[in-house]
Amino acid sequence: MRISIVIPTYNEERYLAKTLKSIMRQSLKPDEVIIADYKSKDKTREIAKKFKCRIVDVKREGIGYGRAKGVEKAKGDIIVLASADAVYDNEWLYNLTRPIIEGKACAAVGSIYVEESNLIERVGGFILNKCLIPLAFLIGFVFASGDSIAIKRSVYDKVGGIRDMQTGEDTDLIKRVKKICKVVFVENARTFTSNRRIRKWGWLRYAVFHTINFFKVNLLNSSFNKYEAVRE
Repeated sequence: MRISIVIPTYNEERYLAKTLKSIMRQSLKPDEVIIADYKSKDKTREIAKKFKCRIVDVKREGIGYGRAKGVEKAKGDIIVLASADAVYDNEWLYNLTRPIIEGKACAAVGSIYVEESNLIERVGGFILNKCLIPLAFLIGFVFASGDSIAIKRSVYDKVGGIRDMQTGEDTDLIKRVKKICKVVFVENARTFTSNRRIRKWGWLRYAVFHTINFFKVNLLNSSFNKYEAVRE
């Protein structure tokens, strides 16, 4: 099965090279990496070209919109959603897509840890990935991060793809997928995401925002309509 990785970007020169290096080190190589770029004014597109990524022009801002436009151009049988400010474990892609390739699930969600984390963030990552996410799936809720999602293209199309949301589009997508087929959480498909938003917002604001948004998507089919871009 062909695998397409889709990464939305907007002025990501500070992080993108590290992200793409980690993707190129994967034990399972993707068939293509698509950069869905919204008018970056820095070296984002130059870096993407250096790593031989396909670049898709996105006409307006919004991470959900960017992901959706990138997927439209993807050729893979499996779509993998990733982010431009994350570093991926060498076995991430293999572990994330294995349940789909083996026919055990139609979508998979990977674990999320904080890169360059302090003690509180390491403990938080442990609790989130070892306890809270498995518990959410067990009781019928869904947690998913656009940093690390794999889904069969046919299923993605069947549920109508990513909705145009400012945030929560990842959980919303997997929530709809879970209604028609099996979704699994793969803890050993590990992503280490940038700490830039935590550093700017602080842990309390970050945790409260995402907790409320989690319940809004799962219970009310809605999300916050504002999600500022952080490019520091």
